[in-house]
Amino acid sequence: MERWLDVGPLLRAAQADMKVGQLITGEAFSLFEAMSALEAGNPKMDAAASPAADRPSLEALLDDPAAVPVDLGAADALAVMDGLLAAEASWHSGGSPMQTVYASLYMLRLDRLKEHDSVIARALYAYCLTLQCDCSMIRDLVISGMVCEEEDINVFTSGIPFEQSEGGPAAALEALDAAIGAATAIGAQDAEPASAALACRLQLRRALHLGLCMAAASDPEEARRSAEHFAEARSLLPALQSSASGEASATPPGFYVDVNRHLLGPAPPRQVQLMPLSDAVSYMERMLDHLQLAVAVSEHVFDYRSLQLYLWRFARQRPGAIARSMLHLLITPSRWEATAAPGGNGPASNGPEQAHSHSQSQSQPPVAEGKSGGRGGRGRRGAKGQATSSDHPSSATAAAGPGSTAAGGPAGLAAGPAWVPSKAMVAAACQVAYGPGLPDDAELFLEQALIAVSNWCQAVLMNRCRSRRRLRRCLDDWLNMYHHGVNADVVPAFQEYLRATGWRWRPLDGASADDGQGPLGTWVEYETCATMLHHLLMGFELELYEPHEYDMIYWYCDYLSTSMVTAFSAIHHRRPPAQVPKLPQQGAAGLGGRGLGRGLGGRGRGGLPGGDSAAAAKAAAEAAVARYEKSQNMMRFDLLEVETMQYMCQGLLRLMAGLKLAGGGGC
Repeated sequence: MERWLDVGPLLRAAQADMKVGQLITGEAFSLFEAMSALEAGNPKMDAAASPAADRPSLEALLDDPAAVPVDLGAADALAVMDGLLAAEASWHSGGSPMQTVYASLYMLRLDRLKEHDSVIARALYAYCLTLQCDCSMIRDLVISGMVCEEEDINVFTSGIPFEQSEGGPAAALEALDAAIGAATAIGAQDAEPASAALACRLQLRRALHLGLCMAAASDPEEARRSAEHFAEARSLLPALQSSASGEASATPPGFYVDVNRHLLGPAPPRQVQLMPLSDAVSYMERMLDHLQLAVAVSEHVFDYRSLQLYLWRFARQRPGAIARSMLHLLITPSRWEATAAPGGNGPASNGPEQAHSHSQSQSQPPVAEGKSGGRGGRGRRGAKGQATSSDHPSSATAAAGPGSTAAGGPAGLAAGPAWVPSKAMVAAACQVAYGPGLPDDAELFLEQALIAVSNWCQAVLMNRCRSRRRLRRCLDDWLNMYHHGVNADVVPAFQEYLRATGWRWRPLDGASADDGQGPLGTWVEYETCATMLHHLLMGFELELYEPHEYDMIYWYCDYLSTSMVTAFSAIHHRRPPAQVPKLPQQGAAGLGGRGLGRGLGGRGRGGLPGGDSAAAAKAAAEAAVARYEKSQNMMRFDLLEVETMQYMCQGLLRLMAGLKLAGGGGC
């Protein structure tokens, strides 16, 4: 039998015991979280459920010729293009594509523009068609880049024609070229400023479109040359801004911000404000500058340390979601897997499914092993949760020039571009020769280290707030890597390998004689301290500390810098002596070996072919010497940089202590 109880007195008693503003909270219930939960169908909590009585439906607008006029003048067409540029910048900055780019009815009814036979309509059709392709590529880039969150850019596009139309980028480029030719011809005949302004906007769209297409190509050289198109687009922006109307005009034709509100995801309503054209141009200038830096990674990165410096300097400029995704995709090993493999035709991560698969392999932290001195270099490779070489790409030694691919490594696997993290890059950072004969435990360490390095790169390229939090989570990876490193260091086979390659490793100063930490564990210790140091320094950048906390932060930074100097010096002073590359003898250049007197055109036995090979050998040797000198300078710079940070933190700590003793109020 059901029994009803009156809980009114209980609630009134609880109310009397609670203070004003106090919320009900328990182990399994939080009133704040319950009140903040999304309620589907509630107009106050669900943007898609807002009442539509005050606005026409999408179908009615699309069927109304007056809402989507196709017989536009040059001024109206320029206003539509400028509005689309502002909407695109607003989308990149966090707005919904439904309420920015696809708030234009022209983007929803491309067929109507295509059917109208006029120069203005064809130009607007080419612009919108290319913008549709670019939006699709940017969405795929953001998903594959795996460094953006919802607050960075909104990629929820369900219900709108976001996919590329039939023909794809090639059809869009063909339509653009035809429209640019027609606009240029009319401008040459009539000398009208509107025709030149129209051609400028079409050329800007063409340059940006080509840059995005080339940056996504599977050829490293083609990806590098995309910077030329980004620079061209950057140079056209001042002309676009100067040719825009100076009047604060009304909404351009065909724009209805709330026309797609019913397609929005279950999120609280947000007031969408499209950027003014001046702000949109400023955003595009910054984005194109950052895209040029992103694709220039191949020119500045040649080892792990240079990759770290490049990523940190790039991230400190606070680039937008597009540039960060571009750079991370360029340094993601899985992207170049298919290109480096024999018979590969394209990048491995070209879609969301493959990007998601790679994200899972990266996010799985390696599992620490216990110390094992197993013989023959064989460790416990069957530990649960460990990634193997089949879970993550492995690369061999980088080739001479950036962007080159070659076969190499113990297993004869193909190597990716030189700027992409690989096992060879990690081994070089540890000052360990990567080649045949490397014990299994060391090989396992490099496989796991490649995953940890990939996670670190992803963390650095997130937005600054999430980057700091992700760096803190990376410490778990480095803890597991430390166990892997010590495991490999104590294996007799690896110790014999170190002695055979010239290492002079002894226990660290102050450590016991049986301390088994070697170069791998010491390198992990250095990277762990560097991650913690950057995590603390980002707190200053994000203004997270109070002045009275500075002395504690400076002391901790000094401690971490001291540990980094100790670890770096241990590796630097105990590593094998560096072998200076030798240049070929001067007299050997151009002789061509035997058969010198058989004429300059001789084949196979002297003549020009031999001279060319000697010149090529000399050039390769000079490049090797240059790389050696650069690496030595970088190593000296690294140690000097860490020591400078150490001395600076010590000085700041003494300054804070002095201010406290002097009665500084803020300390």
